[in-house]
Amino acid sequence: MACLKSMQTKKDVITFTVPKSMLQLIPDIDANGLDIKRLRDHIETVDIYTTQSEAASAEMKEEFKDLTSEGYLRLMQDNKSGTIIWVMEEGEMITEFVAVTDIQGTVGVVRISGKFTPEDI
Repeated sequence: MACLKSMQTKKDVITFTVPKSMLQLIPDIDANGLDIKRLRDHIETVDIYTTQSEAASAEMKEEFKDLTSEGYLRLMQDNKSGTIIWVMEEGEMITEFVAVTDIQGTVGVVRISGKFTPEDI
């Protein structure tokens, strides 16, 4: 995803990556019906990008405004919470899940890569 790669080098953008090895440390728990163990086994990495800078937020919003040009499908948009969820699919498998939030001008992005089905989520 070109826009995420450019975010890693932006001033005022905090990036954090959780690799599969760290995900394996998550205990086997059932969180309100969500089987964390089963889900973590399908995830390769989790990337988080956030900023409190108005300039960086504006740039991030512009870059993530329309991911369909990169082959992503818009799964959901919740205007109340300022969240848009995009997915990249290969056949019936989801290979990327991208949640973009815009809360009062502050943008945050969570990207989950792996191979999972909608039922896994």
